[in-house]
Amino acid sequence: MQHEKFAKRVAERLEAEADRLEENSQWMKRDVTAARANELRVAAHMVRDMARAVRRAENEPPPAGGGPTMVVANPPLQAQA
Repeated sequence: MQHEKFAKRVAERLEAEADRLEENSQWMKRDVTAARANELRVAAHMVRDMARAVRRAENEPPPAGGGPTMVVANPPLQAQA
């Protein structure tokens, strides 16, 4: 559950930065500041969503027939030598 704590802290910091930007917008153009604050809030939302996705993935049982398999169609050139 470490990722959830991390995600929560990152999201809180992003939200706080967005609030700070809006409060200090008197020194900048309001349109630019509002857009930047929106970007930070979207980033906070994405962090929370990613934490939920990781939690769900950790709680899912492995697929029938074993774990995931990885197929490499085109290995890097160094691996081909």
